[in-house]
Amino acid sequence: MSSACVGSRAGNWCRVAARAVLALAFVMYAAAKFTGAQFVIPGYLLDTPLADLGGMDVTWAFFAHSPLYSGFIAIGQIFAAALLTFDRTARLGAAVSLPITANIAMVNLGYNIGTDTLILSLVLLALNLYLLVGEFPALKACFWDDTTPALSALRSRRQGVVRASIFVAVVAGMFWLFTTIMNGPAGGQKAIKGDWLVESATIDGKSVSDPTLGGDWLWVSFDPTGHFSVRTKRSTFHGKYAVDPATEAFSVRYDPVPLPPIYPGQSFDDHRFTAAEIQRSLDQTQDDKWPINLAGRYRKDGDKLFVTMLRGTERVEWRLAPYKRPKF
Repeated sequence: MSSACVGSRAGNWCRVAARAVLALAFVMYAAAKFTGAQFVIPGYLLDTPLADLGGMDVTWAFFAHSPLYSGFIAIGQIFAAALLTFDRTARLGAAVSLPITANIAMVNLGYNIGTDTLILSLVLLALNLYLLVGEFPALKACFWDDTTPALSALRSRRQGVVRASIFVAVVAGMFWLFTTIMNGPAGGQKAIKGDWLVESATIDGKSVSDPTLGGDWLWVSFDPTGHFSVRTKRSTFHGKYAVDPATEAFSVRYDPVPLPPIYPGQSFDDHRFTAAEIQRSLDQTQDDKWPINLAGRYRKDGDKLFVTMLRGTERVEWRLAPYKRPKF
């Protein structure tokens, strides 16, 4: 910290600022979890081989697997933020916050989440340590010397009510912000979001044999952010989609991958498909035009979803039913 923070009055203001930043950050983290902006597993991630996932995707999938654990973390962050808000509990809040900020920093560092989030987590950890260093004599007396620290002067009831009101307003504001983000430009996609079993795919009423238009598809996943993924019997591929609930318009763009990925160190001979099978698949798809762009409309009939699109003069239709993924 700068020399300006050494003096008693300046130091107090620096500690108040550090508490405010930490409390605000904890409320943001908690709101993101409760509103579904953090620790969620979109379907396209579940349809991606583990080796193709980045550190952030793996981490998010792990934490999101247990809503109980995710909620436990969020409640702990709100509790720590509340303790940091008030003078009488700020010391306890600094102690409670240390495992939270240290864990955030270690997750960002250990799983290579991203440079920006790593820097933010290290700043939060540094602010937390700054608060603890300032409270070291009192903490030593409490936890080492077996004595109780002198209580600070009682604040007026009115001041406590004001601070509590401000804290509640900040928490409510963060929840509103993240809810707005989740229902932002891509919010319309929520009309069909989720995992859908492909019951049938037809072209002009006849069953589709083309694997790029629905043939051999097992299920599709529509993420509320506009991502689209397809799981076939042989591979997984991704794309993007958009819907307009007002007009029930639907459009999708994707690049089908006819073969499973070949990972570093593997050759075609090592793969579960023979070289002849691979070559045959390549011959069948070499004349296809990538990417595929389709547009049309969707409609719901009970729990079924029907997507009808045009490819030239051909009418492509997908009949989809809700799909519940098995627990992994």
